Amino acid sequence: MVGLSDRLKLRPLVAAEKGDRAYIASEEAAIWAVDGKPDKSWPADAGTPVRFELQEG
Repeated sequence: MVGLSDRLKLRPLVAAEKGDRAYIASEEAAIWAVDGKPDKSWPADAGTPVRFELQEG
């Protein structure tokens, strides 16, 4: 799974992990609404991709 923010960061991007789950959203509140407080979350740097390797199953 890959998420990209624009180089000017006009649209925010937040990435998070909780257990074996990965999330990408425009606001951390959306992640909290889906699965509660994540174990780890961070704002993506402008123009930098966020990449998660997902396993089958």
